[in-house]
Amino acid sequence: MHIGMSICLFQPFIAETYPTLNSSMKGIRSFIHQCVYLTWLMAVQDPPVEIEPAAEAGARFDQNVYRHHTNTGSRIAFVVWPALRVCKDGPLLCKGVAEAEQPMDAISGKTFNRLQNQLDKQS
Repeated sequence: MHIGMSICLFQPFIAETYPTLNSSMKGIRSFIHQCVYLTWLMAVQDPPVEIEPAAEAGARFDQNVYRHHTNTGSRIAFVVWPALRVCKDGPLLCKGVAEAEQPMDAISGKTFNRLQNQLDKQS
């Protein structure tokens, strides 16, 4: 299937999902088209480019797969952008971006006390 056709088939979905996306938002429409185009290119490769499944919150932060977003730490809080692999289980094409959990000593005393009180209530 040609990419132009893919975008044409995708447009009704966009119009239904985002009804307020009108002609004054050409930048967003262009961004969506470019995302569809890039995804199509990734899918038609032989083998297709693989999007690394997002790591679970609390998982060990693997600096071989992710780079830090704003916080550094040894555990993942959430994935900002997934990593890409050349193929399934293949070499890394591009590192993902993940936010690390803040170490407890970086949390303010007030926040720590609030968290401690919540934990105490659950016990």
